Amino acid sequence: MDERDAGAVAAARADRNEAIAVTSALLYWLPAGDPAWPEVALTLGRLSYDRYTDPWPGAEPPDPDDLDASCDLLLRGARYDDADERTTLYLFLALRDRQHLMACPNDARALMTWGERLLTFPDAGGLGQSGLHDMLELVLLNRAETLAGSWGPWGVRPLGLAAILV
Repeated sequence: MDERDAGAVAAARADRNEAIAVTSALLYWLPAGDPAWPEVALTLGRLSYDRYTDPWPGAEPPDPDDLDASCDLLLRGARYDDADERTTLYLFLALRDRQHLMACPNDARALMTWGERLLTFPDAGGLGQSGLHDMLELVLLNRAETLAGSWGPWGVRPLGLAAILV
């Protein structure tokens, strides 16, 4: 698709929004135990993340509700051992983006878990092994800084890192 073609971009956005509406309605009517539920949730999670990260010119500002929906649906629909590379990548990127908006310990743990899962794929979802290692290192550094600067009952809690002598 030519990104400079405003009509094509508008049509693609309209199609994506319609797909989100239809898939949302389907998910709403499916019982949670239905075998199709996880796949429908994954599809809706991917679509929501695509809308959140809309790369085309003239995009609306990202809506954090799309990011929350994406993370929550992908986390509920994905099974760690069965998740394919694409789903794992979407989940990792969505969790990373939400972590930038609000630091949540559960998201940080899930981000590390899904980042490790992404490392099991040869190209790490297109990020490359070294690129993904760098991203995971930043997550760990941010977590360490957050812990070091947090307040405990007696003031600032010191950061205690264990060192291994070889």
